[in-house]
Amino acid sequence: MPVTDHRARLGVLLIAATLLAIALAWWRPDPFAHHTTVRALFADAGALAKIGAEVRIAGTPAGRVVARERRGRLALVTMQLDPEAGPVHADATAELRPRLLFEGTAYVDLAPGSPESPGLGNAAIPASHTRSAVSMADALSVLDRPTRAALRTDAHELRGAIDAPAAQDVLRALPGLTHAAARAATAARGANGDGLARAVRGFSRVARAVDARRAELVPLAGAAAAAARAADRPALDRALAGLPVTVADVRAGGDAASGILDRLDPLARELVPAARAVDPSLRALRPVLRSAAPVLRDARPLAGDARATLGAGASAAPAAQDALRAVDGATGVFAGGLLAALERRTALGTPAYLAFLGLFAGGGGASRPFDPSGAGHFMRFGFRFLTGAGRPAPPCDLLARAAPSLVDPLAAAGACQR
Repeated sequence: MPVTDHRARLGVLLIAATLLAIALAWWRPDPFAHHTTVRALFADAGALAKIGAEVRIAGTPAGRVVARERRGRLALVTMQLDPEAGPVHADATAELRPRLLFEGTAYVDLAPGSPESPGLGNAAIPASHTRSAVSMADALSVLDRPTRAALRTDAHELRGAIDAPAAQDVLRALPGLTHAAARAATAARGANGDGLARAVRGFSRVARAVDARRAELVPLAGAAAAAARAADRPALDRALAGLPVTVADVRAGGDAASGILDRLDPLARELVPAARAVDPSLRALRPVLRSAAPVLRDARPLAGDARATLGAGASAAPAAQDALRAVDGATGVFAGGLLAALERRTALGTPAYLAFLGLFAGGGGASRPFDPSGAGHFMRFGFRFLTGAGRPAPPCDLLARAAPSLVDPLAAAGACQR
């Protein structure tokens, strides 16, 4: 009997040691570690295991749930974090997540908060900072039997559609489309991340403006539709038929313009140093241009006077032309005869105009008074004396060159000889 009791005690001890080893392997306690206790309030923690549920930070294990209790309408979950988990701040958040789509058992996804926020301390994370994910099984349990049957039928049909070859091709192309959509979404967001929002706001303003003009736009659209129906269909068909040729011409013109730009590109590159060299001259010219502006403003009245003068000159041009034509005849007479006669040498070798001047000087001296009383003498001068020609009289051919109309009267007076 004592041997049997001894064996029974030994079996109980072995079972207890095995359970203790399993518990130690499950909790992995570290007697030298300093764990951090964090509490959080959840609206629903029914899917969470009472003890041993995992706590994750940034997707990695960071501790376990050690207690769960009711606090009014909320559930208070106590978590024990590993030392390497770091501090938890007052703006921390927590969420109960299932590992799989239809899984009920959840784990705690903990976000420790921002370093700028103070520490959480002994306070619990409020319910406003926690969420409880609902598994698909729980979500479907609220549906009635016909709805669940319809959902199963839809799922079966969806599976058949996905198994189709065309759907498989779409699914194989989906990663590339996803990357392209991601790039398009990034481009739509803009450099500051608000490009799409600003575009939506702009479209909203346009829509409001169009809606405000709806009473005017509806009749306009109707009139445009009527005009389109009344359009010359054959002419439109001809225009559309000739459109490819026009597009080809435009494309050829674009290619030619591209070639010209390609040829101009080296020249533009060579002109860059010259433009840079001209830049100092242009900068030096700016003060001159600034100082020239007042001068140009002051010159406006002068320009107006000059414009008026030119206008008056244009109106007086016909009369001036007539006067110049009249002077031209007299100038011809002087140039062709009188001036030549005045420059002709006399018998003494002096020009004729000097003989005329000497004649008038001698005549003036002869006619001056010669006595103190002022009485002079009367002299009668003949034509030959006045002209200074002397005897014999000059030939009439010489006068004919200067004034042909005076030849006959002068010949009759004896002033010239034929």
